[in-house]
Amino acid sequence: MLPLAAACVFAQVGAEVVTDADGRIIKDTRTQKPTGTPPPTGAPAEAAPAKPGEPAPAPPAPTAREKAEALEEATRARIDEVREAVWAFTENLPNFTCEQHVKRNESEDRAKTWKLKDRVFVDVVYSNGVENYINAKHNGKPIKKGSPLDSGSWSTGEYGTIQKDVLAHNTDAKFRYEKDSTFGGRAVALFSYTVQRPNSHWKVTGDKETLMPAYRGQIWVDKENKRILRIEMQARQIPKEFQFDAVDMTVDYGTVKIGGKEYVMPVRAENLACQRYSLRCTKNETEFKNYKQFSAESTVSAAESTISFDAPEEKAAELDKKKPKKK
Repeated sequence: MLPLAAACVFAQVGAEVVTDADGRIIKDTRTQKPTGTPPPTGAPAEAAPAKPGEPAPAPPAPTAREKAEALEEATRARIDEVREAVWAFTENLPNFTCEQHVKRNESEDRAKTWKLKDRVFVDVVYSNGVENYINAKHNGKPIKKGSPLDSGSWSTGEYGTIQKDVLAHNTDAKFRYEKDSTFGGRAVALFSYTVQRPNSHWKVTGDKETLMPAYRGQIWVDKENKRILRIEMQARQIPKEFQFDAVDMTVDYGTVKIGGKEYVMPVRAENLACQRYSLRCTKNETEFKNYKQFSAESTVSAAESTISFDAPEEKAAELDKKKPKKK
């Protein structure tokens, strides 16, 4: 056996050759082939198996696409819960009456300096799922003909119609979870949504025409009972030939008692419309008060879920025609 000093070693990258003093190869790793098949380029390497006594390796982190798909699925499930809560609520809602107090304001500058235009009062009768209006007064005087919708800007649908429509399957609103928050002291989940124009049922009425625009908005959902506590709607993609270039609506909901039971009902609303090619805007501020259960027969006029602005207004003096003087 040759002494260690007589051996020569030639090192190459990835290989080793050892020869004796006469040049004979006694060790050659150049011909040894690597075991196993390397993973394809770009593929994640497999985690090494855990040794005895060690915890199993963590699974690979989800990709951005997998995270987005999981969030979308979770959002659909949560909106389904909200939809069920809204439908169950409206189906079990008793017939009721309440007072609707509306302050209508105007602005004609960029700073939106609002000036009170007039006040409208109506008794609202919600009967068998339809909103109706009686005993209407304009600036304290009874409206002797027509309806509140004929006396200027007006909105309807706050009592449940709007919520049902936004959540209806045929509206096909696209919802996105935004964040957790609070509203009125309640823990809520905030969702944004969009509705395309072909699926819109929101009516915006100007002087001469009615539009059902595409719109977007947000809903604040009570995390405990899945009820909507606020809903916002903002018209978008309004045709250039339409009278208004901006239309917004917001409704806030709170707990009220009707017939000894608690219900989540509208307590405040605000709607706004701005004239195209003008600084003139109108804003309605509405309060809903004195909810009571309704059971008596009454003559009422039905109204669909809609929002109307700037219909021709007749002055109270013109409505109260003077009687001819007695001779």
